[in-house]
Amino acid sequence: MYGLLAAGVRLDPDRHWIEFDLRPEARFHDGTPVTAADVVFSFRLLRDKGSPFYRAYYAAVDSVTALDTYRVRFEFPDNHSRELPLILGQLPVLPEHYWQGRDFTRPTLDKLLGSGPYAIADVDPGRRIVYRRVDDYWGRDLPINRGRYNIDRLVYDYFRDQSVALEAFLAGALDLRLEGSAKNWATAYDPSGGRRCDPPGNRSRRAARRHAGLYHQYPPPGTLRPPRAPRAQPGFRFRLAQPAHLLWRLPPHPELFPELRDGRQRPARPG
Repeated sequence: MYGLLAAGVRLDPDRHWIEFDLRPEARFHDGTPVTAADVVFSFRLLRDKGSPFYRAYYAAVDSVTALDTYRVRFEFPDNHSRELPLILGQLPVLPEHYWQGRDFTRPTLDKLLGSGPYAIADVDPGRRIVYRRVDDYWGRDLPINRGRYNIDRLVYDYFRDQSVALEAFLAGALDLRLEGSAKNWATAYDPSGGRRCDPPGNRSRRAARRHAGLYHQYPPPGTLRPPRAPRAQPGFRFRLAQPAHLLWRLPPHPELFPELRDGRQRPARPG
């Protein structure tokens, strides 16, 4: 995990507390600095008035304190949870000055205030939400952000029916689709699948498959192959069909992947 709002972290050797140092240059979209008071406010607001998920998520935190303008400490009653410091590093930081006088428990269509690289530009309830890139984003030149956030306008369309969403993607109405169905991945994007021929002017299903989004599938033991350089193609490539990017540096599990017992990945055997 890399810090974004946080420039530094200190963890108690006995794991009874953790401190975060905020970046003084961090700003919300209205130019207001992000401070430790916002972190304390966000933690308490989400725990007390947010989704029940947050109440359970942060139940092991004993207290949170703003030590100064840009330093905040979380204290734990025990050190049983090894994951809790990482969980707190994922805390959404909300602007205290924005939510003062607003009811956090009531739904709203207001353009909420954030501190990230994109801001809400337009909302069409039940249909779409549009984000615009923040030109003066405070974190643009951080090493973890270099080369990212290059798109000026992002549009998220909502579909009640996943079949309609798939057809919209195949027709070229969408640029990116996150596919989680193994059946669709195997057949829905293949022009030889026999479903129908592509109308003139539409992208081919084979081309669509190359840009179909994220899909994680672990092949059975014995079929792993060394990573290969992807073929050149326009746009972004998100196909992760091979787990080599995950297994290459991880200790082998002899029961799941017997071909990795010696710690090296072997090519699949012919046939």
